[in-house]
Amino acid sequence: MDFRFLRVLELLKEWISVAVALVTVLVAILTFLRARQVGGWKAFGLGPAPQGDAETTAENIKRLIAEAVPGASPESKQYLLLKEYHAQGIAQSKISFWFWSLRRWASR
Repeated sequence: MDFRFLRVLELLKEWISVAVALVTVLVAILTFLRARQVGGWKAFGLGPAPQGDAETTAENIKRLIAEAVPGASPESKQYLLLKEYHAQGIAQSKISFWFWSLRRWASR
């Protein structure tokens, strides 16, 4: 009788390990899909690392905006730059809130 109880406990332990692994894979897949929605993979550094300092990066962004909209007025270019800046800020906030929520949930 005691042997059967130990065997059931061992089997339960194995199934819990499998369940935890499946939940981990599911969370990773959902994180991947959600990050694609908010454009967050750039923040995770999956692409090549930016070269140079902040001024070089700012000049590159200005150049890209100028190439994207060649005939735009300076006000339109500034608007596009601010729009991109705020979009990135919102995307980062969503990712930060998700990690904050996960950390809070895990600490319970």
